[in-house]
Formats: sequence, C-alpha cells, structure tokens
Amino acid sequence: MPFTRARLLTLVCLCALPATTQAQTSDTLQVPVGALKVLGVPTETSRPFAMLRAIRVLYSSPRRDPIPQAITDFERLLDGLERLDRELKRSGTRGLSLAMASSAADRDAFRDALDTLGLRVRESRRVYAVDVEAGTTGASLRALLLSAGIDVADIQKRLNAGETVHIAPATIGLPLPLPFDRWAADVLDAKTSSDALFNAIIRSREASLLYYGVQTMTSDTRAYLAKSPDLVQWLDGRSSIVAAFGAAFRVDADGRVHVPGGVEAEDLWEDLADEKVAEPARFARGLFGRDAGRLAYFADTLWTLDEAHTRFALGLWISDRKLRTERFRALYDVFAQTDSTWSIADLPFIRPSFDAGLLLSNLQLNNGGLVAPGYRRLWERGVNGIDIPDSNDHQMREPAEDGVADAAFLAGLLTAKLARERQLIIERVAFGQRNFATSGDAEMQDALVALRALGRFPAAMLALERIGIRKPALFALAARRAAALEAVDSPTVVPLLAQFQGSLALLERLARTGAVSPPQLDQLVASLIAVEFDDGRYRGGVAGWLRAHVIPALPPSRESQTTEERLLDALVDRVGAAAPFTWEGQDFVVDTERLRRELHALRQRQKGNALDSLLALYEHATALADSTLTLEGVKSRATALKAGSANLSAARPWPDAADDVPVIGKVVERLVKDLGGIRRESDVRKAGRLSRPLVDALDYLLGETLVALAYAASQGEMGRGVAAAVDISHRHMFGTTTTVGDARRLAAWRRPTRGSATGAGDAVAGSLLGLDLALSQTRLRRLSSDGLPESPKLNANDRATMTDTVALLNPRGLDDADAAAIADAIARGRTRVEQAASDSTALDRLAVEARIAPTRRGLLEWTARHDAREIQALFSLGELFRLGGGQRAAIDGWGTSHETLNGCFCLRFPDDAGWELSVGRGDTGQAGARAAELNLRVAVLLSDLHVPATLFPGVMALATQDYIDSVPLVHRDDWAAIAGRAAAIGRERIEDYVSAVVASGPVRAVETASGR
Repeated sequence: MPFTRARLLTLVCLCALPATTQAQTSDTLQVPVGALKVLGVPTETSRPFAMLRAIRVLYSSPRRDPIPQAITDFERLLDGLERLDRELKRSGTRGLSLAMASSAADRDAFRDALDTLGLRVRESRRVYAVDVEAGTTGASLRALLLSAGIDVADIQKRLNAGETVHIAPATIGLPLPLPFDRWAADVLDAKTSSDALFNAIIRSREASLLYYGVQTMTSDTRAYLAKSPDLVQWLDGRSSIVAAFGAAFRVDADGRVHVPGGVEAEDLWEDLADEKVAEPARFARGLFGRDAGRLAYFADTLWTLDEAHTRFALGLWISDRKLRTERFRALYDVFAQTDSTWSIADLPFIRPSFDAGLLLSNLQLNNGGLVAPGYRRLWERGVNGIDIPDSNDHQMREPAEDGVADAAFLAGLLTAKLARERQLIIERVAFGQRNFATSGDAEMQDALVALRALGRFPAAMLALERIGIRKPALFALAARRAAALEAVDSPTVVPLLAQFQGSLALLERLARTGAVSPPQLDQLVASLIAVEFDDGRYRGGVAGWLRAHVIPALPPSRESQTTEERLLDALVDRVGAAAPFTWEGQDFVVDTERLRRELHALRQRQKGNALDSLLALYEHATALADSTLTLEGVKSRATALKAGSANLSAARPWPDAADDVPVIGKVVERLVKDLGGIRRESDVRKAGRLSRPLVDALDYLLGETLVALAYAASQGEMGRGVAAAVDISHRHMFGTTTTVGDARRLAAWRRPTRGSATGAGDAVAGSLLGLDLALSQTRLRRLSSDGLPESPKLNANDRATMTDTVALLNPRGLDDADAAAIADAIARGRTRVEQAASDSTALDRLAVEARIAPTRRGLLEWTARHDAREIQALFSLGELFRLGGGQRAAIDGWGTSHETLNGCFCLRFPDDAGWELSVGRGDTGQAGARAAELNLRVAVLLSDLHVPATLFPGVMALATQDYIDSVPLVHRDDWAAIAGRAAAIGRERIEDYVSAVVASGPVRAVETASGR
C-alpha cells in the first residue's frame, strides 16, 4: 500500500486526560495509566493521590502467597510494557507496518514486537498477515494490554489494512518528591533512565516506601533532601520508617529542624534524638534511627495534636526544666514500649490500636492543664481493676495527696497493656473527665466507684451519662445496685435484669426525646436505684415505682389515653416548631404524628401484655397485703384478679431462663382458690402472703413488657415497618447462662450487640442499655431494593460506626440556623482556598492553620502547579468549615458516633485534623468517627434546598446506606475515597432522599391559602 494512503494511529488510554506520552520534568513522574488501572487506582479523580495509593496497594504488608491477582497482573503488565518499549525502539520512530514482515532487515524486529502484543505473523505464498497468538497465554496478555488502553485487536486490524501504527501507551504526570538525580544516584541504579523511573521505583519496595515518606514531607524538607545525597541514601535503608513517619521530620527554609512545640521545645527533642536541631542530617538519623523508628512515631503523633494538647504533652507548663525533661522522657518511654510485637519495618502503615496518642488527643484541657479531676490517685486507682469499693472505703479521703497527673503519668497507665486493656483505660479517663469536671474533692470517692464500675457495668454507667446524670453519688449508688443484681444466681436474676435495665432503658429514651425534664430524670434514676429486692424478687417494687414516679412525670395525656399510650407518646422523637417548607410544589410541615402511629402499631404487633393490664392486676394483688383489707375486700379482689387475668398473654421463656417461666393462669387460679378459703376476718391477713406468687409472676410479665417497650422505641423505620412482624424482644440474651467462664457475670452489663443466635433466630445479646446502637442497622434505608449491591469496601468496624451515627442523630438537637451556619462556614473556607490557590506559600499557611494531614499537605504545591482544579479536593469539608470560622463544639448534634474514640454513646463533631490518629487502626472503627464528610455534605445540600434540619436524620439514613455501599476505597485508610465519595453526592441525589423522607417520614402536607 502506498505510504500516502497509510494512516497514522496513536493508541491512547480511554481516560479523561488529554495527554498521552509526556516528557519527564523535575517534579513530575510519568506513570502508565493502565498500570494504575490494573491496581484499581483511579486517575479521573484524586489524581495527586494516585502514586501514594498504588504504593499502599503494593506494599502495605509483606508479600505472601497467594499474591493478590491485581498485583500479579500489575507486574505482568509492567513486564509487558517494558518488552514492548524495547521492541518498539528497534523500529525507531517509523512505527509498525505489515511491510516490515517482507523485509529481511525488519522481519525479526516486527515479529518480536508482535510477540509482545500476543500477535504473530502468518505467511501464505509470500503474503503476510497478522494473526493472534493461540492459547491462553496470548489471550491473557492481550486482555491485560487492553486494560492498559492498548487495543490489540484494533492494532491487528489496522496492520492488516496496511496502516502504519504508532503505539504510545497513555501516561499521567504525578508528583515526584525528589529530583531524578537523587533517585538515580542515591536510591536506584545510576543507569536508570528518566523514562524508566516509574518502573524502577514501583518495583522496589524500599524505593516506593521512600517515595511515600518523602512525599508527606514539607516542601522545605524535600528541598533540603534534594541537596543531601548522603542523608537520602541513609533514609533509603530505613524506608519503612520513613514511609510511616516521614512527616515527623521537618526542616525550615533556614535549614533548621522544626519540632513539635517549636523553639520552646527544642531542648526536649535534642535530648531524645541526642542531636541538635541545627544539624538536620544528624537529627534525622537520631529521629528515624532510635528504637527502630519509635521516636519518629512519637514525634509524628505530637505533630498530629493541636497546639494545646502538644504543649500539655511536652510539659511546657512545668517550670522546672530538669523535671520537664524527665517527664518528657517518661512520656516517650510509653510510646517506645507500646505493643512490642509491632514491626514498623514489616508493617509501615499499621499502628498500635488505642495508643497514648489517642489518650492524649481525648484529654480535656483548661489553661494548659487537665480539666478536673486531675488527681493522680483517682486515675491510678480508678482505671485499674473492676472491684467496687464498699461504702466504708475511704481511699480517696485525701485525693490530692499524690499530686496532679501530667501527660507522662496518664500515658504511663497504658504501659505493658494489651490493646483491649488500653482501650478500657482510655475510655475511663475520658468518662471521668466528661462527667466529673465540676465534682469536688468530697465526691472523689464516689467518682472512684464510678470509674471502677465503668469497667464492670459499662452499659449502666454510660446509660446514666446519656440520661444526663452528673452526680458521682448517683453513679456510685447505681454501681452498687448493679453489683447486688450481679450476685443473684441465674436464672433467678433474669426477671430482675429485665425490670431494672428495662426501666433504665426507658429513662434513657425519655432523656433523648426530652419528654421528661433533666431534674425529673435525676429523681427517677435515684428512685429506681432505691427500689429494693428480696430473695431474688422485686415483689412489685418496680411496678410501684412506675405508678408513683414515672407516670406522674409523663406529659399530660390526650383524651382517653391509656398509661401505656402516654408512655409510648413520650418515647417518640420530638422536634421543635418549624416553619412550613415547600417540596415538589406541595407545602409540608414537620410533624411526628406518623412516628407516633408507627410506634403504637409496632407495639400492637408485639402482642405482649399491656402495661395498664399489668398495673391493674398489681393494684389488686398488692391490695391483698393492705392492713385495712376486709373479708369483703378479699372477695372483690379475687373476682377482679380472675377477670383481669383472663386476657393476659402467656409468659415467654428468656434464652437465659428457659425453664423458669410462670404460668400466669395457673398462678391466678391457685390464688383465687386459696382466697376462697378465707372465710373469717381473722384469716384476712393471710391474703398478703398468698398473693406473693402472683406478684412475682406479674414481675416476670412486667419485665417482658418493659423490654418490649425498650425494643419498640429503639428500632428504626425499617424495624417498625409492616414487614417487621417478628418480635425479637423476647429473644434478648443477657448472657447469664449462655455465656461461659468469668464473662458470665459481666455479660449482662456489656454493650449489647446484634447477631447472636437463639433457637428462635436472630437476637441481641448483652445489656438492654444502649439497645438503639445494637439495633442501629434498622435505621438505614435504601432508595431501591432492586438487586443487591456489591460487597462494601469500607471495613465492618467503620460501617458500624457510621450506622451508629445515624441511630444517635436526634432531630430535637438540630435546627435550620446551625445548618445554614455550617454551609456558610464551608463556603467561606472554600473562598479562602480559592484565593490562595495560585500562591503556594499562602496555601501552605492554610494547610498549617487547618492542620491537614501530611499526605495532603505534601501534595499542595505540586497540585497548584499542575492540576489546580484538584486543590479544593485536598481539603476536607471539616477543614473548610474551620477555615471559614466554624466552631466544632457548636455543631456536635451533626457529628459522628464517638464510641470508638472515647467510649461515649454520643455524637461529637470530630477533630478531623486528627485523621492520622485513625490511620492503620482498621480494627477500631475510628476512621468512621474521624470523618464527618458525609454529614457535612448532606447538611450543606439540605440548607441549600431549604429543607428543615429536623429531616437530617431521615436523609442520613438513606445517604449513609448508599455511602457504605459505594465508597470506592483503594486501601483501607483511603482518605481520598472517603472524602471524594461524600463530595460526589449531588443535589439530585439529595432531592431523591428528601422525597423518600417526605413520603414516609415525620412530615404532613398542609394546604396553602390559595389551595383551600
């Protein structure tokens, strides 16, 4: 075919970027797009992160058989592209054409080039054609090349058509943190060419990890390394530590090491590193070389803390310089000794769970010191052990005798502890600070009891906190009541637990809805704790408490309401008055009437005994023990008992007490018969004793009813729907007999979890307190039930945290002004970033102010030069909120579940600048608590749409399920995916969510003036 008729073909990857092969520049690394695609790393979005993500996929853990298929394919593709490049160079710039097959000079080069594509030359009577290589090897090679954007079938077709084909696999420019010379001379082979740099780096674990760590360093630090070949070579030999904590090493423009705490703390760091900050190369060796990288881990943690917490950790408030140095060394020793099995060399992206960094970040500080109580004696004795001091114990008589705790002391409490033990200590410290900040010295003994009880009866202590209790004495009384219940043998204890925990669970719910005032709740808790039991029986005490204390505290009843209906109404979420809003041309107003109807309907489907029926029978039964009872009264009460019990539902067995079930009909029948035997006034006093079995049986039924009410109030919309016909409340397992060993006595007071199996099916195990969290999955909804989504990439712990967030969202604590303030602050923050986008120095100042993670700060300068459209994506919505003047504490109600961070069954707006404290801790669920991107995105869009803030929980129930189903994680700490997926939620999707909530949520249509 004449050359004039030939067509030139350049094969490029089907991607959003217009460039194909580009020249290597001093700060840019050219990377084959197809190679990233094979690893599952996107390039259409989050481009600056691509190389870091690829390294995480390849080198997060040591290679072990079987090697993941993606990594195998990646290496095969690199081999194939290298071979293809070599063979194409043999043909020069002229490309490939079928004419080369008939040329003796070109035939071998042409055949070799085709071989790299899984093709071969076929000859028939000196007529040449290109055919596919038979067999699975050729087929798999062609498929792999296709994933890299090289369409071999099209190449075959065009070659056979006589065209000249130029093959140039598409590349993408990514950050190169050190200039080429440093890589070639000090890290890789000096013979490495610039166009082979990516392959050389990515095929070397050491070089890749060095790349990762250096990329997280500041621009000034990288500039220093570019002029320090000896240091680069030394760091290459410790690349795992550099990858893990490279950001801990920071060199200022003047060539001086910058340390956490600044100039004021330089002597402390020089003491630990045994080098001067004025000599960065030597200081780096001390930082990364000491204790196999533990000093770098320590410094990296302190860089993550805010200024106040950093100063507290450094002990800058300690005036005695020698003592300050000693205490700082002691603090470092905790980090150096944490989790001795952890090898940074093997697992650079894993961190010890529940370490001292988390403890320090949780501390509440005031004027540079701990918020009270700060006594060493309290913390030392409160976090160790679960024995409850008796009422005669006075070990906290002089709480200040041992002094005040500093950072080293508190962190030292974690020394030589396992991860779960560290978690419990961190939770106790946080619990004590949250609840006893205003307690006086005289209350420290009760505070000690409460801290011990958090380890032994955690669900009870956290329930009291949720109710709003802050008096140490009430916590101590509750702890001793729980200890008394714990001492009762199983199965006798099960009805007691059902009544006590069921009652406390209802108070927990009443605190959420606000139906009962905080002072009343204090009184209700105190009076419930005061109810005594005898010989493993409440003897109607809880029923009496309900009649005397709870029912009078409920809001006034509607006309013809029963007591249970009043209680159910009080358990429904409440919302403040809100103006009507317009949606799809119709006016609506927020109204909880639908929720009220659903809760009543669910209670009907439970088919249990109504509270009113039980209380009426209690009244008759307890009247039989009244000293004023007459013979005629005995007869009338017997008649009433017989009539009132006729419609009672039979008692059901608890999994923990399957054989200890009263038969209420027989109990009443026996009592009525025995009462009929009383014929003289002198025998009337026997009636009280005879009625005890009935009172005990009613206690059993009351426990069932209280548990059922707690379950009904704790289930989300999907748990209340018509399809939810199965009542699982009677399957609740306290664990008193179903748990084995030492855990048996503690099981009933543990945070409840769903998923335990009984003979009847799905069940919840543990305490009744915190039941809404165990049932949080019933809060999530999908817009469509057509088909099943793919298995989520977000790990189960983070999914649980996000699901718990939805359960904890309370419409009563949300208002439109807060939503507008969130949107305005984010908009102001976004404007500041836009204004600084062309000035790398200004951008870096914003990064420091927002405390963005080093992995993103290190990308800012390169992104501003090469892909300015991605600048905004390097800042989280939380960071934009803070840059815009937003205050985290003002919007806690819009936040995330903080149970995984500090043990609290509560929402707090997270310090997302502490994201790095969740990295490498996938077993904790802390990433789900640190990232509030989804919450903020939804809040902004709802504000833009003028949708009432009280609908936020309903919208989040849909948005969270969608998010969990679709967040495209490349690796488990993939901030780019976590933030990017939330940012990608568009207005139309939110409109779909709102429409679904309007159709089935707490709203009702109202007529407009024009429509009446």
